[in-house]
Amino acid sequence: MKFVFGYKTSDNIRKEGVVDASSRDAAYAKLKADGIRPFKVELAPGFVNRILSLGWRWFAIVVLSAAALGFLAYAMRMKKAAAMALSPGHYADRHQLYGDPATIEAMESNAFADVFALPGERFLAFFAQPGRAVSVPDVLASGARDAEFLSACLTNSIAFSPEDPREITELKQIVNGIKEELRAYCGGGGDVPGFIRALYARQEEEATIYNRVLNELEGNPDPQLWEERNKSLRELGLRTVARPKTRK
Repeated sequence: MKFVFGYKTSDNIRKEGVVDASSRDAAYAKLKADGIRPFKVELAPGFVNRILSLGWRWFAIVVLSAAALGFLAYAMRMKKAAAMALSPGHYADRHQLYGDPATIEAMESNAFADVFALPGERFLAFFAQPGRAVSVPDVLASGARDAEFLSACLTNSIAFSPEDPREITELKQIVNGIKEELRAYCGGGGDVPGFIRALYARQEEEATIYNRVLNELEGNPDPQLWEERNKSLRELGLRTVARPKTRK
């Protein structure tokens, strides 16, 4: 610690100095050993100096507390980023693709290779429709082997063509939206690997919501309940549950 001391010279002139010592008494002793008889010895100003004066035990407590607060702030930023970007719903206007079954099947059968040029975009396409299961073979087929492929697609501009079928245009719009989610997620303190984990978690959460509604409606003939539950599924971009007479 540093201490400020005042003393008089042999000419009776007041002067001040600074001495390093472990305590105020140690500072007095050190000065007297050097032939200086101070009329004051005070702790030097400064936050760190004040903390050190409390002793190493208190210094360690302060440091650990500051580290804990820093970690808590970081965790809150991560939680906020995840909640902002990956809550169930259509932040990225994610929804089921309806239209020509042959067009949709053709897109999915070759892992969207005819729609997107980059592996990262093909990977995101598997997460475009809420609640759909994404398997390991799907990911391998997309060609996106690690987070770098996803990062690389962020700077790419997806090309739209007036000749694209509506189903393809919608898919491109959804993938663009998920890329915006990724930018927001990373801007909020997250990273690409964390975003990938959150994509899977969101997909599973949406599937859980769908299955919960499916189980609730199973064997229930109330048409109003069916309409209410299907409306809630549509609002989340999930597929709806067909009435028993039309379900295959």
